[in-house]
Amino acid sequence: MKPNRRIQPVPMVMLTCIVMLTVFSTSAAQCPWPPCPDEPLEDLRGPPGKPGLRGPPGFPGLNGSPGLDGLPGKQGPVGPPGATGSRGEAIDGRPGEPGQDGLPGPLGLQGLPGVRGPKGDKTPPGEKGEKGDAGAAAAVRKVAFAATLLGQIYVEEPTTILFNETSINLGEGFDIETSVFSAPVTGVYVINFNGLSMLSVSASVKLVKNHQDNIGNAYGFSYRSYAAASLTAMVVLQRNDALTVVLQADKGLYGEPDQAYTFFSGYLLYEL
Repeated sequence: MKPNRRIQPVPMVMLTCIVMLTVFSTSAAQCPWPPCPDEPLEDLRGPPGKPGLRGPPGFPGLNGSPGLDGLPGKQGPVGPPGATGSRGEAIDGRPGEPGQDGLPGPLGLQGLPGVRGPKGDKTPPGEKGEKGDAGAAAAVRKVAFAATLLGQIYVEEPTTILFNETSINLGEGFDIETSVFSAPVTGVYVINFNGLSMLSVSASVKLVKNHQDNIGNAYGFSYRSYAAASLTAMVVLQRNDALTVVLQADKGLYGEPDQAYTFFSGYLLYEL
């Protein structure tokens, strides 16, 4: 017996093609192709049909060629530290050469005092030495002066008192023409001034150094009599420092032509 042949179903696509071919053949029999040029052309397109069924998926394509190498990526974070390796074997090396001598160390602490030794035998004293030569005498500068004012004076503005006479001028420090004492040497000096005010007129004087520095003041006044004005100063003077006595404005000093009541004196106490 012949095996039964199973009738294969006709695919839908093939069936659609057969139907379209049959319609086209029938239309061609009614109007031959190409149509006559004298006849008007008619639109033979029918309405669009419904979309067909989705076909089965195709076979997988062939593998493509390898792509180009990409750019290097950014450096990744530092990984955790690895485990500590095992300790290597110790091998004794040869001894090195001796090093150079080091620097000397710091001085050590002072030791304790030693035991006192026994007392030595007493010996007779030596002979007395000869007397030496006398030394040169030390040079001591002697400076002293004393000036007096004869007669009386009255001034309307500050004025340096001009003294008339000098009784002593050791060291030649006092100039009688200007009444200025210039220190011959640097040292400590003792300076004195003594004066007498006029009747009912005050006496006010200043001791001035280098024509600007006030060293001291003296003042005296009495309504019905005379009054003394005096000062004593101890001052350090450099060589060539100048001292003057200035009578203040509207003040006066009493005196007689042959009698002195106003004195200016000083001396070197010791040299520096």
